[in-house]
Amino acid sequence: MPGLNSGLRADAVRGVLWTALQKWYSRFAQLITLVVLARVLDATSFGLVALASVFVLIIGALAELGLTTYLVQVETIGKKTASTALWSNLAVAALLCLVLELTAPMIAAAFDEPDLAPLIRVLAIGVLFIAGSAVPTALLTRAMTMKPLALRQMVGTTVGSVGSILMALNGAGAWSLVFQTVAPLVVGFVVLWAAVSWRPSLEFSGPDARKMVVFGLPVLGTALIHQMRDRGDELVIGAVLGAQVLGVWVIAVRLMRVVIDLFTSVVSAMALTTFAKVTDDRVRFTRAIRQAISAGAAMLTPVMVGLALTSPVLIPFIFGDQWVAAGQVSQIISYVGIVIAIQWLDGSIWWALRKPGTEFTLTVTISVVHLLIVLVAAPHGLVVLAWAMLGRYLLLAPVRVIALKIRGGISMSIYADLPRILAAGAVMAAALLVTDRWLVAGLPDSLRLSIDLVAGLVGWLVGMKLFAGPVARSLASDVKLALRR
Repeated sequence: MPGLNSGLRADAVRGVLWTALQKWYSRFAQLITLVVLARVLDATSFGLVALASVFVLIIGALAELGLTTYLVQVETIGKKTASTALWSNLAVAALLCLVLELTAPMIAAAFDEPDLAPLIRVLAIGVLFIAGSAVPTALLTRAMTMKPLALRQMVGTTVGSVGSILMALNGAGAWSLVFQTVAPLVVGFVVLWAAVSWRPSLEFSGPDARKMVVFGLPVLGTALIHQMRDRGDELVIGAVLGAQVLGVWVIAVRLMRVVIDLFTSVVSAMALTTFAKVTDDRVRFTRAIRQAISAGAAMLTPVMVGLALTSPVLIPFIFGDQWVAAGQVSQIISYVGIVIAIQWLDGSIWWALRKPGTEFTLTVTISVVHLLIVLVAAPHGLVVLAWAMLGRYLLLAPVRVIALKIRGGISMSIYADLPRILAAGAVMAAALLVTDRWLVAGLPDSLRLSIDLVAGLVGWLVGMKLFAGPVARSLASDVKLALRR
């Protein structure tokens, strides 16, 4: 990565490769599991668990307190500081878990979904394992020791996927989705604690706790707002249109979210640690950001273009004919992923600059607009909502760009490679459109999608060759460097 010395660059790239391994394995396993479960379970099961997860994810964000980010970026960590962070996390998590257990029946009554209460109560237990895993995760991330983090995810995903499929095939319904969520948290907790030599002491530092909270509150607030923004649509759909329609939305957006998480988190897992080490050298910092953005966009753009142009055929082919409506929604919402490819690193940049408050302000402002759009559009159906979401991302994308330049002092050169990457995406889209609309439209879906895949891949490679050769060569160089180490 330009801007980094060879040792840090190799550590970062090697960490990215370990993260890529676990993400690719985990997301592939989750995708296979989703295919099986979508063919066995009905839309209502997916909707109920999605609705229950909204409340649990919000509680999980609150329980984390932003302390993981603090521990990753702080210069040194003493044993007392680490212990203080752990006990703080666990205490808050236990309190919030208790609140959710007690209020679950009221939440179920508010949504007129009696089956929601027991799902919430079991999912809430996972919050304790999230809190207990935070400090080991931070210690391993600081050391760029990504292998245990990768193994945690891979083993947990395997247990959750196999168990949920067996449960679904034996008639467990929505509970199979609950197991898929909770089992990886329990397994991950065990793997992480086995991987770190540090053990907590019965110590607590008030000054350290206050320092963590002061730093962590904006981070916590940002994470909470992100959860409300990302899951607020599910909350509104569940309240306005019901669990069954929410299940259709979940399938429609799940593929896009899996792909975005797969490709962006591969780089972002190392971004904060890497950026924090070069923040004081603005030239190296800018180059590192540019490289990370370019890598994420180069990985994400072709997949999003492919999903956007093939979803009406792809979604029913993969998940079954009962999800035709989800395919129509997915086609629209996939274009959002292209916008996300441009701005997915903003949070890490602000935290590396030690300006989490700015990220919080931006997130609050954008999230308020997002939720207002959801409230207005959701009653008109999922297709209208999907178009509204795309409009929201296009309308507000420039706000973050301007903020980085004015408040962060970041050169717009960080986006210099994006026009080339988007041009390559346009070549791919043209090749895919010509092939899908005119050459293979009447063929069986399996053959049609196979030919589309080849046409899209050829179009992307030609586009990268014509417009973004330096970006492709830089990515190849980073991979070779990591493999040599």
